[in-house]
Amino acid sequence: MRLKWESFAQLLSASVVVMSVGAVIGEECTAEGPRLLVSSSRNATGHWTVAIALQRQHAAPRPGNPDALQLEVQPTTTRCNGARTHALNVALQGQPLVGLGYEQVEGFGFYKVHRKAVIWESAREVCEKEGSHLVILNSEGEAAAITRLMKRHKVTDTNVFAGFHDKAEEGNHITVFGDDLENTGFTQWNPGQPDNRGNEEDCGAINSSTGKLNDVSCTKLASSYICEHIVI
Repeated sequence: MRLKWESFAQLLSASVVVMSVGAVIGEECTAEGPRLLVSSSRNATGHWTVAIALQRQHAAPRPGNPDALQLEVQPTTTRCNGARTHALNVALQGQPLVGLGYEQVEGFGFYKVHRKAVIWESAREVCEKEGSHLVILNSEGEAAAITRLMKRHKVTDTNVFAGFHDKAEEGNHITVFGDDLENTGFTQWNPGQPDNRGNEEDCGAINSSTGKLNDVSCTKLASSYICEHIVI
């Protein structure tokens, strides 16, 4: 953000609110994102003064989801053809906002392990309501990290639902976003998988011990699942 000193009287007659990336607020809306408040006033000598405040309303900090914010304010002055221009450059950085129960896995993103067993479609709906999606593995490193996450949460189900399926065409596995599974960066299947056992295994899962993929029943199996938060 770049604000000219000469424009503060018009721009900042009231507080200016700068939201962090991903949080947009309107007159009739509310948001939990951090806010940068900038206000100005003229002092007794006729000079403009600027006050900057950082506000954030949130629940108590959660393990694995730090609430640290970084604010950088850099004033600059330029001279050109006898005129001086004062500018204020402001940068605000913070962790993306995620729901309760999500934890950060360093280098990959935010995840939430749901241990209450449900069918695949119900698992997908829960993740979507939380602003997330069923986990999609994109690398061997992420698969290893998710395997450790499942062990830490003492997941006992052999298979944990993941965000892919082949409902439309047998053998053509796609993600919950409609992308080919082959393009995700991780397609390591558990030995003997996918096997479409009983001609009814059309939903995706991750083996909780190996971190590799498996096809399972969409309706006859109730299992744990992992939601992955989309970080833009």
